[in-house]
Amino acid sequence: MSEWLAPGFSRLEGDTLAFGGVALEALAAAYGTPLVVFNGALFDARVAAFREAFGPDTDISYAAKAFLCVALARRVAALGLSMDVCSLGELRTAQAAAFPMQRLRYHGCGKGDDELEAALHAGVGRIIVDNREELERLEAAAARLERPAAVILRVNTGIEAHTHEMVRTAGENSKFGLLPEPAFAAARRVADSRYLRMAGLHSHIGSQIYEPRFLADAVEPLFELAAALHSVNIAVDELIAGGGFAVRYRPEEPPAPAPGAIAQRLLDAVRQGAEHAGVATPRLGIEPGRALAGEAGLSLYRVMSVKEHATRRFVIVDGSMADNPRPALYGSYHHVVRADGPVTGALRAATICGRSCESDEMMTVELPEDLRGGDLLAVCTTGAYTYSMASNYNRFAKPAVVLTADGAHTLWVRRERDDETLRFDVDT
Repeated sequence: MSEWLAPGFSRLEGDTLAFGGVALEALAAAYGTPLVVFNGALFDARVAAFREAFGPDTDISYAAKAFLCVALARRVAALGLSMDVCSLGELRTAQAAAFPMQRLRYHGCGKGDDELEAALHAGVGRIIVDNREELERLEAAAARLERPAAVILRVNTGIEAHTHEMVRTAGENSKFGLLPEPAFAAARRVADSRYLRMAGLHSHIGSQIYEPRFLADAVEPLFELAAALHSVNIAVDELIAGGGFAVRYRPEEPPAPAPGAIAQRLLDAVRQGAEHAGVATPRLGIEPGRALAGEAGLSLYRVMSVKEHATRRFVIVDGSMADNPRPALYGSYHHVVRADGPVTGALRAATICGRSCESDEMMTVELPEDLRGGDLLAVCTTGAYTYSMASNYNRFAKPAVVLTADGAHTLWVRRERDDETLRFDVDT
């Protein structure tokens, strides 16, 4: 651990560590730990940076799978973004937040009939279709309910992102999307349908992408398909290039590409692609999730114990893989900062572990030699794919989520009670 501080951190009087202008010790005292802290100003700043880079003509749609609650959905709506959802639960959250349905995009590679009907009843703006069977069921549902739908076809372009294999979402080893030939047939079916309207094409090649050129490369096959569709009088009005934009997790990593660098690559690729394909320039869409929420979140943990096992030092915290499964799933790293005072002594390697009945080593970092039970640790960059992937493993209750902004704090999601882990048991 070093004094490198991720965005949004600051030190107040007396070297107290703060996030969003609020002392972390005060948050831990008020809400307990584990605790997820979300920095509203940092999220808003990331949105503004993407807006400025891409301009008003690009549709920016927040990928809700990164992190979603009713309060955040309301914030996304107020900021004027669109939003991607991929389950009935996410759709219900958007509805509870009174999110404008026309700005909602419904994703997923295995939508049930109940989901398709719910999306149609709600008036969701775009349904991103992943496969032939789904398209057939969507058309049948739209006809049955007499509710037309705007369709965007997800295309597997064959471009593989140079990222962890578990977060690649294109290429021959990915389950997602239609290959170009089946996508062409699907587009013709949509164009011939009474109840469906062809709105555009979609591609998403993966997550944590550091090279914007890979995103631009994935646009080229979409324009090849657009040219083929143009030859049979089917227009592609919208082209969604996905998300997956990287964020920085380690101090030694280079800064993630700035929104301006991503925008330049993608906007140039769309202009050039349309010109070479001989088609009208479609409206570009992007789907940032981690890039907006990742750095805006942190997780607070209390140290439960510190133990020495031969050459290794283990630090047991009061969280676990139940509230942050990313290290177990992907070997992910999160930078760690001591949150209850400055680092003044020597540092030594320690492996942070959760308290679950599992070998859930979270990460090995440099921690103070004098670290002991009761100390407070801040795990950085947990705003995306931590709380949203949390579970009740070992029947641990899920943590609270609190917003910080302008030196104030507001509870967004209350802590689950222990008895609520039994709420679905029939015989209690």
